[in-house]
Amino acid sequence: MYAQSHVLDGGAVRPPLVLAWTMVALVMVAFARELRAEQAVRVAAMQERERIAGRFRATMRAVLERAGIAAGAATRDDVLQVVERMCDEKADETKVLAATIADLIVPPPAGFGLTRREREILTQIGMGNPYDRVAATLFVSPSTVRNHAHNIRGKLGLGSHRELVEFAREHGFARSGDDPAPGRAPEPPKVAAPTSVDA
Repeated sequence: MYAQSHVLDGGAVRPPLVLAWTMVALVMVAFARELRAEQAVRVAAMQERERIAGRFRATMRAVLERAGIAAGAATRDDVLQVVERMCDEKADETKVLAATIADLIVPPPAGFGLTRREREILTQIGMGNPYDRVAATLFVSPSTVRNHAHNIRGKLGLGSHRELVEFAREHGFARSGDDPAPGRAPEPPKVAAPTSVDA
């Protein structure tokens, strides 16, 4: 009887029933989209876990090989001994392993999200140059350098100028004056021009 009350003479369905079925269909479509999105998140998380595990295994293989143990033949005791030794001393392997773990837990963004100009300024700051010298080197004003340095600290989550200098040095932005810029050949040494001495 209820269903018949929504059917008009001639078999046409009343608008409230069409609206109700449309709403049910929309809810089902939204639910299906939600399930697909949830599945995509699960798959991405699983792929990320596999990526992290793979990189960690590769790093551990490299650490074991540096310690003179073939990775395929390593026993649990071998791995424990190497890790314990690394924790007791400041070996190069410790730094490699620590850096890899840090990168896996919080991967650095490509280029750290810095613009070309910000990378140039970070390189100069890492070399220990004051803002005035950085400005003169890059042909900008000191206030522009200060603004860029402020933006760089914000992007990298650093609180002070000292942390900025340390970051630049730790991540290869700082070069000594003798090192050529990446992709450039070193400049030839400058030779003083001979001077004539009048007798």
